[in-house]
Order: sequence, then C-alpha cells, then structure tokens
Amino acid sequence: MKTIVKIILTATAVMLLSACASRENFIYKYNSWVGQDINTFISNVGYPDRTYKLPNKNTVYV
Repeated sequence: MKTIVKIILTATAVMLLSACASRENFIYKYNSWVGQDINTFISNVGYPDRTYKLPNKNTVYV
C-alpha cells in the first residue's frame, strides 16, 4: 500500500513540476513584445514595475 502511495505522489509531483514555466519560455514570451506598442502590452500583461531611459532615447520597460 505504501508503494502505491509513493508512486502516486511521485507521479503527481512530476506532473506539477512539468507545468512550471522555464526560463527559455519566459524569455521567448517577453521577447515577442520587443518593438510592440506599450499600450497593448499593458492591457495584456499589466503595467511594468520600472522603466529606464537609454542614451539612444529608447525606453526599457521592466
């Protein structure tokens, strides 16, 4: 009986962890917004925490 419970718990843990976002997926998701309209981004994702002005006058949203 203990073996079955261990197997079920292990299988559940593996399924839950496989659903977590990876760093690569996170980068891919947000790189697709580069060059897009900030208002569309805000309406889909929410307002960024910080902004930075670059020397070339571009704005980086974090």
